[in-house]
Amino acid sequence: MLLISGLNLYGQDPCFNDINDPVFDNCDDREVVLASGVCTSPLIPSLTATDNCTSSEDQFTTNLNNDLVNDGLGCLMGDISFYQIFSPGSGWNTPFTPQSIFLGIYNAENNPLVTVEFYLTHGNPAPATWTLIGEGSAFVGTASNTFVTIPVTVPAILPSEEFAVRVTAPTSAVYGNVIGFNDDGHTSSTFYTSPACGIYNLTDVANVLGAGSGMVMSVVGESAGVYITPAPGNNYPVDHEFEVGEYKLSYIATDNAGNSSSCSFIFSVLEDPTIVSSIACNDLVQISLDSICEAIVGADEILEGGSYGCYDDYEVVIYNKQNQPIGNVLTKTYIGQTLKVSVFNSAGNSCWGLIKVEDKSPAPLDCSPIYTTCVGDLAPGSPLPDLITVQADLVGSIIPSNAKYAKDYFVNVYGLGAANITDVNVMLDIEHQNVNNLQVLVTSPWGQSVKLFGGIAENCAADNIRVTFDDDAANDYSDLEGTCNPTAPAVSGFFQSLQALSAFNNHSPLGQWKFTVIDSTDTDGGEINELSLVFEQTGGFVSFPTSNPVTFVEQGQGYYTVWGIDPCGPATLGYVDDIRESDCSSIYSKVIARTWSATDASGNNSPVCTQFIYVYRNGLASLHFPPNYDGHDLPALSCTQFGDVVPTPEYTGEPYGDFCDNIQIFLMKI
Repeated sequence: MLLISGLNLYGQDPCFNDINDPVFDNCDDREVVLASGVCTSPLIPSLTATDNCTSSEDQFTTNLNNDLVNDGLGCLMGDISFYQIFSPGSGWNTPFTPQSIFLGIYNAENNPLVTVEFYLTHGNPAPATWTLIGEGSAFVGTASNTFVTIPVTVPAILPSEEFAVRVTAPTSAVYGNVIGFNDDGHTSSTFYTSPACGIYNLTDVANVLGAGSGMVMSVVGESAGVYITPAPGNNYPVDHEFEVGEYKLSYIATDNAGNSSSCSFIFSVLEDPTIVSSIACNDLVQISLDSICEAIVGADEILEGGSYGCYDDYEVVIYNKQNQPIGNVLTKTYIGQTLKVSVFNSAGNSCWGLIKVEDKSPAPLDCSPIYTTCVGDLAPGSPLPDLITVQADLVGSIIPSNAKYAKDYFVNVYGLGAANITDVNVMLDIEHQNVNNLQVLVTSPWGQSVKLFGGIAENCAADNIRVTFDDDAANDYSDLEGTCNPTAPAVSGFFQSLQALSAFNNHSPLGQWKFTVIDSTDTDGGEINELSLVFEQTGGFVSFPTSNPVTFVEQGQGYYTVWGIDPCGPATLGYVDDIRESDCSSIYSKVIARTWSATDASGNNSPVCTQFIYVYRNGLASLHFPPNYDGHDLPALSCTQFGDVVPTPEYTGEPYGDFCDNIQIFLMKI
């Protein structure tokens, strides 16, 4: 890592050649007397230092040449992310607050959005273990071989912390190879990932662009004027909480230029001199259990009078109804009981009183929404249908004919409980004047991407594509590539996708899924009519108003005794449904507002909450159609048997699946 200290984009910082040491403001011995019952104290007054340069603008980079852009790298199918890791090194002496990145642009078309994320790596090379601490983004216009500044919001990073910057650009099929590189050498490697292009692990860009290649990027921000750290042999940071005792402390103040000074002093933490050895207990104390139905009883809750020393130094012992000591932790076992409690100090003195154990917390209700279909049982605890179809939100579904096009369409999957994917199909319906120009990608909430198709129906005169992708389809991807119907839709039917959808199996479907639709030319347009995911699942159920596992007994229509919602024991729950039928324009057949009430075993009433149940109106994607008897799906039927008659569904099969009232099936003899 290189530090261009005191440099900004506009000139030279006046503290560039700072040679003055910082000065401690209050390097004096300190003495603090703890108040009654208090156990620790911070440094009082706090330790501070002043430098002649209060702060400076700094610029960190790994580039040996930060002014040259001569290469780029992108992914035709989707986003690509580049990573630069900044390790603690020479010249970084005080907390640094990033404010922007100065980024090289190789070739940006159609005003792409570039996003920037900052992570603490904790010294681990695996991004899954990193902690996101800040971010920023900017549209970078249409430009090539230039530089842009992208503002970021990031907290201060300590000199001892390794951090990484992730820069993400959209598909190069529409926006070009946006991010700039050069091959003039770098102090550390630039890595990249692109799930859309099958790159899931950090990969050195030098493997693709050649030795010495790296991203042209600097982190610009402000470094604090002074940073105070413990001197060798001192184990206490300046914000430590000190117990009673005398401490010989030494600290070092370092400024951004590396100049430093030291400070040593004695910090004395004294007990309250008015502490009494005798103790007195309250006669009766009410103790309420907390949100997990427990209470840790401390001496501060039982003692009265004083003055007393650190409450942590007193022993609290509670006795059950059999006068057996049970420690100082109360649980649901003791709700409603009045128990004896004793407090002991180090002098051997003790006192006793009574505590009454109460549960005053109502059962916590979490009315997260539920998603099901028209064939599912809506009673709480009922399993969800095996087949769940979810459509993408198609806001902005027009594909322009005068510009390249790439857009993400999101599918929010929620309310399926502990569902686990056993199979995924995809149904899409896109009107387009040249299907050969289209590419479609599906990305899961955990980052797994599957390319459905791209570059099919070459030289096909007809328009549009209406296809269901199914790993079990009789038509494989080569059949899809060769399909060209004489009339619209040019491509239709059931096919296997380019990459297997089974990559999504054995995961929870919950989260935000993404369809990426790309039109790589600016000559033809169209409109997206449907993008649907069809999940086959197990484990999903209509939940009670909680994310906890529960058991229950139905006590009557709409009333249940439920264990698992209230940590203190069973609760009685009831609900009332307000059913709101939807019109034909909605993807839902109805939306149910289920209002829950609950009373726990101690008589506490929970605030009512409303759980929305979205009942999806199944479409054709939820049905299974019989195969073609064409010698490809299945062998052709015998002309001896059916030469003069039309075979009936008894022989050919008929559609089956989850039918809703919006679906009608007709048999037509042609």
